[in-house]
Amino acid sequence: MSSETIEQYKVELCLGVENLSAEIATHQAKITLLELEHGRASLLLQMLGRWFTFGPAEELDWVRFKLRLSQRELAQCKAQLEILAITISPLDLTPEFVKLLSSHSLPVSN
Repeated sequence: MSSETIEQYKVELCLGVENLSAEIATHQAKITLLELEHGRASLLLQMLGRWFTFGPAEELDWVRFKLRLSQRELAQCKAQLEILAITISPLDLTPEFVKLLSSHSLPVSN
C-alpha cells in the first residue's frame, strides 16, 4: 500500500468512528424518549404493542435494532483502526491518528 492510500484509509476510518459514535448517541437518546412514551401508555396498550408490535413498542424495537447494528459497525471500525495501527510503521503515525487511537483505548505500536 502506498502512503497516500494508507492516509486516505486512516481518514475514512476516523470519520467512520466519529459518525458511528454520534449515531449511537442519537439512538440511545431516542430509546430513552421512546421508553418514556411507552411507559406513559396504559398497561393494556403496552402489552398489545409488544405482542403485535405497533406504536411506541414497534419504533422502540426498530431503534434498538439500529443501535445494535451501529455498535457492531463501530466495533469493526475500531478493529480495523487497531489492525492499521499495528501494521503501519511508527513513522507513518500522525499525531492526530495517535490521539484518535488513544481516545478509543487502542494500542499504538512503537
